[in-house]
Amino acid sequence: MAALFRDTYPQLAEKRVLLIDDEADYASVGFRNTPDQGVTANTTTQQIDGLRTLIRSSAFLQVTATPYSLYLQPDELAVHGVEFKPVRPAFTELVPVHPNYVGSDYYFEASSEQRSVASFMYHPVSGNELVVLKQPDRRRFKIEECLTSGAIPMLRAALCNFIVGGIIRRLQDEGR
Repeated sequence: MAALFRDTYPQLAEKRVLLIDDEADYASVGFRNTPDQGVTANTTTQQIDGLRTLIRSSAFLQVTATPYSLYLQPDELAVHGVEFKPVRPAFTELVPVHPNYVGSDYYFEASSEQRSVASFMYHPVSGNELVVLKQPDRRRFKIEECLTSGAIPMLRAALCNFIVGGIIRRLQDEGR
């Protein structure tokens, strides 16, 4: 993403940019402490911080179902001499829950009931598929075969379902 702002379209770095981090409490801004390396920033944390540094005027919106967990983040942080821009929220805005909201109970509990419509919603990704996706290895998986490879069945199904769902929503919005 940084290459897009730095190399391909450097004029974008001069624009005002809104960065949206969905599931902010889980996957993106995080650190780990290992005996051999000490405290290190997760890769996504480094990428977000690098992008925020590259863009002249950016706002960072963190979206999560557990907003108060974001306040556990430090105001300032330096890891191995590298300073990270603050990611602790300046404010929190709770949005109303829609009556048709589908949350984790539906995905993870009702999905285990065979007679529930939710059973069609959640499909776990196997450990083998995660290993294939972790590091590039063209012996196991080639990106150009993503729609036919047997190595990533859940990712392929998720991608196809997302595309089909997006098309359905666009057709609905057009009134078809």
